[in-house]
Amino acid sequence: MRTFFQPSKLKEFSQALRQYISETMKTPIELTENEIVQLSWYMDSTVVTPEATEKDIQAKLHFEIKRGLARRYGFELLLRGDDDAYQEFIASQKKGFQLSHERFDSLSAEARAMSDDLKIAVKATCFLTLSENAKKVAVAPTDKTFSTDSEEFLSQLCGESLALNKMIFPVLSTLTESQLSLMTKAFWPNMHFRHMLFTEGGVQMTKTFSDGVLSHQFSRDDFKIWKWRWLTNLFGFQLGQGAKCFDAPMSVLSRIVFSELEKLFNAPTENNFLKSYLLMRASIAEFNQMPQNDQLFLGHLAAYFHQINIMTPELGASLLAGYQQFNQANRGNTVASAYVTHCFNPQAVTPTYVPAVLNNAFVCFEKTMDEKSAVSLATKFMCQFLQSLYACPIDQRISCMDLAQAKVLQPVLTDWLSDHHAVQFEFVDGVAKRVRSVALVCGSH
Repeated sequence: MRTFFQPSKLKEFSQALRQYISETMKTPIELTENEIVQLSWYMDSTVVTPEATEKDIQAKLHFEIKRGLARRYGFELLLRGDDDAYQEFIASQKKGFQLSHERFDSLSAEARAMSDDLKIAVKATCFLTLSENAKKVAVAPTDKTFSTDSEEFLSQLCGESLALNKMIFPVLSTLTESQLSLMTKAFWPNMHFRHMLFTEGGVQMTKTFSDGVLSHQFSRDDFKIWKWRWLTNLFGFQLGQGAKCFDAPMSVLSRIVFSELEKLFNAPTENNFLKSYLLMRASIAEFNQMPQNDQLFLGHLAAYFHQINIMTPELGASLLAGYQQFNQANRGNTVASAYVTHCFNPQAVTPTYVPAVLNNAFVCFEKTMDEKSAVSLATKFMCQFLQSLYACPIDQRISCMDLAQAKVLQPVLTDWLSDHHAVQFEFVDGVAKRVRSVALVCGSH
């Protein structure tokens, strides 16, 4: 078992871990020694993202450790399945949007009906993510190099590399061969559920899924571990008691995505997932009377929002108002058609961390105005930003990870407001340059 801590420091970490668990979980979960060592790997991570600030990564327990614990806790609550477990699960969910007891019971029944192998595999996935320490021990096949993208890295490690050495991850070291075989399916390559949910990617998001079905390498049984790996991922996506993120709206949206994906088992060559999902999101927010390109783009913006779920006509109207304000200020607007051209082009490279820009803009605006006004203004800002982004060559990779951080985005928004929304955005070699006094730190990552 590979540890990067001295025994005394590992003991100190273990104590901090148990203290955090006792403070945040009404019914504390029990961790094995391997699981504790696995979690300790993430203490040295220095990656700052829109979700993990410098303060988060310098905390006594790293942000990703807390996320992993939240994922596991949510799953354990479903395995318990009693009323107390339900109350713990919804403890930090917003009133009026809490997951129903009926839906909790349904998920609980599904979780408890799993085979022992599947339960063990799901628990293991909760504690796996990219870290500097994981990179140190990764053994790649001789003709390949590891990706710097977290999901691609895990897909590589849980594929050929895991077959070479199952001791790569402490949490996997005691798994049987049948349990290990599930990990390859859990981390199926280029099949990122949250990207589908938030429509971060384009039409190619489901390609490896379809290819796997066509080649008989990914079955309906395989879909179970993939689905549950991502359900638990949502349980820990936002920190808070229980499963803060997985409320009633998120449950509905997740079921829609899973249902649309399952259609590919019957028709893997019909790549209709993205269009079908976008039109469904547009219909939920009552954009379905508009031209189709507008529906697709507005459905896309609705899907981008996750700090607030655009799932009512009222919030849909606020988003639409921001879009219409942008149109009025930009005669001959082409942002909707530009989006459709971009996302349905198989050659297009997906820009990263774009939803985080919108969501953090909404959070910034909501500090000084009501919720609906914040949705409208964030939408208008995003339309302007996306119009410039879609003007870039489709093969150009652009990351907005830096821009999406609040400390960078806040002054950008302040300048945007003070300049009467007239700021222009420009991207050069994947980097957004200063235009009209606004610096967008947006590089190629």
